[in-house]
Amino acid sequence: VTIIPNASARITALEIKDTAGNYLMSPNLEQNWWSDNNTVTFTMPACPVIVCPTFSKQATADEGLFINMPRTDTSSYDIPRNIWSFKIYDDGGKDGRYSDLCRGTMVLRAPEGYVMCLRGTIKVFNYDYLSVYDGEGTGGTALIYQKHSDVENMFLQDTDIGTVYSSGNSMTLYFHSDEINTANGLDLTVSLINTNAVNDITYVTVPNGTVEGAASANGNTEVILTVRPDSGYVMSSISVTEEDGTEVPVTWSTLDNTITFIMPSSDATVTPTFTGIDDLSFNIPLKGTGTAVVPLGVRSLRIYDDGGPDKYYGGLGIWDGITEEEEYTSRLFSDWQDRASNEGALLLKAPEGCMLKISGSVETYTRDSLEIYDGADIQADLLMSAHSTTNGVSLDLPTVTSTGNEVLLDFTAPFNYYNYAGLDLLAEVIYPTNSITIADTENGTVSVTVPNILDPIAMENTDGDE
Repeated sequence: VTIIPNASARITALEIKDTAGNYLMSPNLEQNWWSDNNTVTFTMPACPVIVCPTFSKQATADEGLFINMPRTDTSSYDIPRNIWSFKIYDDGGKDGRYSDLCRGTMVLRAPEGYVMCLRGTIKVFNYDYLSVYDGEGTGGTALIYQKHSDVENMFLQDTDIGTVYSSGNSMTLYFHSDEINTANGLDLTVSLINTNAVNDITYVTVPNGTVEGAASANGNTEVILTVRPDSGYVMSSISVTEEDGTEVPVTWSTLDNTITFIMPSSDATVTPTFTGIDDLSFNIPLKGTGTAVVPLGVRSLRIYDDGGPDKYYGGLGIWDGITEEEEYTSRLFSDWQDRASNEGALLLKAPEGCMLKISGSVETYTRDSLEIYDGADIQADLLMSAHSTTNGVSLDLPTVTSTGNEVLLDFTAPFNYYNYAGLDLLAEVIYPTNSITIADTENGTVSVTVPNILDPIAMENTDGDE
């Protein structure tokens, strides 16, 4: 039997049975979508047969489309144009465990004009790992290198691999396992991005400022937006999401009031938040890096995780006030377990010549962590590394002070099971004390009380008049 789908369709199932209803063939074709052959064979019985194909126009991971990594050797797949997304599992499949001594390589080639986006989770032991390379073969740039699961109390955790993109139309995955101990392995999703397709960008209207930029952009291209806060306000957080709600990593700065991100393969929604300078706060982004400049004159501000002061981190809604039983029950549902991991950082910049004093509390999972660096990146000296010592129990932090006008706050929550109220930090700006020199004068003197910067200056002459 030769199967001839239309140009925009694919074969998803094929049943062949005799007139008595006995199946001669009922294959699962979901894992054969890469084949250009589209032929099947069967032995003709001594009676008529019925051939019943099923075709689909769109092929996605939600329809159950998947490939399994080979245990050993290399498998190469040319992805047809009508494939939008698919899952990748280890050689044990969706529900099984991977084998010992895996050394499998998978090369994926998308159609010309497409790039690939890879995200998902892994659950593998320390000596087992996943590596992902840009291009064909393992000689390209490592997008993910020897990634394995985090371990909590000797139990493996489902660990987010983040989101990576190929620069061209090919990507290579390599999975390695040793000779002992196996787990559930890989649960990855590949999405194809048509770099020639134009997707819309929606800007959510919020009080106290606007974000301006292009109304649309091609997939996998850099998008730069301009932030225009109202007088007396600054942008304190920004969220860019795909059509399905997936958070897009963002780089933003209040120094030049810009937002930068890579356009996903779907429409995108941009949601900013603006805060008044008199009650200033910033949120560490869920993913990506923000640069927050403290306006001259501000003496203190609050720092929160992506949930702000009222929500749990990791993209959760408001959970304050629920009972322990309700909280436990909610953790059993998929909406709790499908939330995003935190991989965000905030560079906080005080005015030149100032220092920053950080204090406050954290309420986190014991494996989630806040790290504060004395400078603009993680190469600077570490001022503090903190997390709750008991899950969900608030911990008061020691006060740390920067040596310069910059600190980097890096918040990581790699698990997708326990999330809590998160960060509640106070950043105080320490302004320098400067000297005042009085010029020599005749017929009198002037006395001056030396203030901190921005404090009013009081001067008196010898007669006591101000």
